[in-house]
Amino acid sequence: MVGIINGRRMFEYRTEDELCAALDFYASKYGDNNVIIITNAQDQVLITIVDENYQTISSLSPETDYYMRMYTYNGKLNDLDLPGKNDKLSGKYLTDEFHKIRVYECIRKTVQFD
Repeated sequence: MVGIINGRRMFEYRTEDELCAALDFYASKYGDNNVIIITNAQDQVLITIVDENYQTISSLSPETDYYMRMYTYNGKLNDLDLPGKNDKLSGKYLTDEFHKIRVYECIRKTVQFD
């Protein structure tokens, strides 16, 4: 799969671990963010990543818009009240600042020359 963030930043991933690593890398380059929450258009939580480890994850469908919100948290993970998978994002996590993500499925074709 290929992901594009904000229509400009492209990354490739094959596994959930590679997806989390790519998103964590982007979040750390954007600022000192260590909590990432991915939602759909209805603000339903699909993926939660904390310090490059996913807490909840579900697959992203190709050619669908998703929204990534990033936060900085310096306390203990147990003290962090993260929304669960399929929960509606609300409260302190629902911010106007988000990054748009869209994924595309890569199809490899083998070409044979005679």
